[in-house]
Amino acid sequence: MKLPNIGIIGAGHMGSALFQALNRAWPRRVYITDRHPKKLRALGAPSQTVASLATLITRADIIILAIKPQSFDQFCARLPKPLTNKLVISIL
Repeated sequence: MKLPNIGIIGAGHMGSALFQALNRAWPRRVYITDRHPKKLRALGAPSQTVASLATLITRADIIILAIKPQSFDQFCARLPKPLTNKLVISIL
């Protein structure tokens, strides 16, 4: 059985904490993106930080939304395609 890739959208406090914990459990299977490149650089995992939302959606089987509720409409407007065949977990 193939382990799923996990994508986290949002590198704030919650998203970063999830990324670090999941990355310890499943190294190289967890990816993260944020609209602020500085937050991604602070994580120190350049091979797992993804600049493009579209790339993260393509790589991930499971997507965790770790964004602020007030940013949800803006996030939806930036979606390159529908999130079909993906498990989406929200911690808005």
